[in-house]
Amino acid sequence: MDSAAEQADRTERTSGSLRSVEPVPVGPSGALAVVWRVVQCATTRRRLQVALGLIWLVDAALQYQPYMFGKNFVTQILEAAASGTPWIVQHPASWAAHFILHHVTLYNAFFATIQLLIAVTILYRPLCKVGLAASVVWSAGVWWLGEGIGGVTVGATALAGAPGAAIIYGFLALLLWPRGSHHNQLPARRSAGESGPLGSLVPRAGWASMWLGFAYLGLETTNRSPSALYKVVTGMSAGEPNWVGALDRGLAAPLAHHGTEWSVGLAVIYVIVAISVFIPKAVRPGLTLAIALASVIWLVENFGGLFTGSATDVNSAPLLALFAVALWPVRPLRARPPQAAAIVTSSPAEISPRSSGRSPGRDEVRDEPQGRRLPVTR
Repeated sequence: MDSAAEQADRTERTSGSLRSVEPVPVGPSGALAVVWRVVQCATTRRRLQVALGLIWLVDAALQYQPYMFGKNFVTQILEAAASGTPWIVQHPASWAAHFILHHVTLYNAFFATIQLLIAVTILYRPLCKVGLAASVVWSAGVWWLGEGIGGVTVGATALAGAPGAAIIYGFLALLLWPRGSHHNQLPARRSAGESGPLGSLVPRAGWASMWLGFAYLGLETTNRSPSALYKVVTGMSAGEPNWVGALDRGLAAPLAHHGTEWSVGLAVIYVIVAISVFIPKAVRPGLTLAIALASVIWLVENFGGLFTGSATDVNSAPLLALFAVALWPVRPLRARPPQAAAIVTSSPAEISPRSSGRSPGRDEVRDEPQGRRLPVTR
């Protein structure tokens, strides 16, 4: 017998197939409609869980890179992340780094395997809850001991990966927790993230707090100087291939000596994205803008440093996009139009004899779904 979570997910997929299909308008509005429909198709809870599991799988592969089995993993990543953070973060993080340093190969293999197991359990539906629960616990530990709480206390901005990928992993795992049988259908205009155990307010509040935090971090004195953003973008090119370095220089060129204006402009956009989830008519445009911003952030982050050989995860931008899709409103179900009248043909399968054994007359055929005889229209 299927579990309650599987029945709920099956009902959600079925309900998605019952939504009416509307024609796509031509022009710019048509392109936007196509984007919205693509996102709409990805908003089922199970698909979002699979996406989260695949990201964990990529992270596990990155943790198995040769660089991670050397001492540089500790000295250049773990210790560097803890530097400058408050004592409550720096002291335990530094202790953990020194502890790992003595057996870095063994511990890194353990870390990578843990992430691999999280990915596999999330992707394997019967163990999905186990994987999501492990994701919450592991993400909290990594955010505190491995990411220095995302660098938010040392001037990191959204363009530099704040608030850290780990904390978003944990929050997404809670948002995408499998629903029980008492949540068989998504309420109208509710998203997959808002139909979980956190309800509708906590996901939106978490979303708004994160983007308002981006605005605050971007307006700090050190981050809104004329050259601050330029230095952030160009500083990302260390260890990157030449083509990525050229991309950084292209992105940084408009920022030179105009960091203050860009910081204020980005802060305004962040605030718009934050409050959009509380305005019904602005939710989809706001989330679309957030996905576009996440794409820009990932470019600035050099795709999470995937081409350096020392990246530990995909960074925060893909998770921001997944968060936006998790909050994408689901259309209310629409009643199907009444079944059209049976199409009368002359095939033998549709013509049945009368109970008396006489062949049906020319003016009578059977309408099989209704069990009635309808006159043939001449």
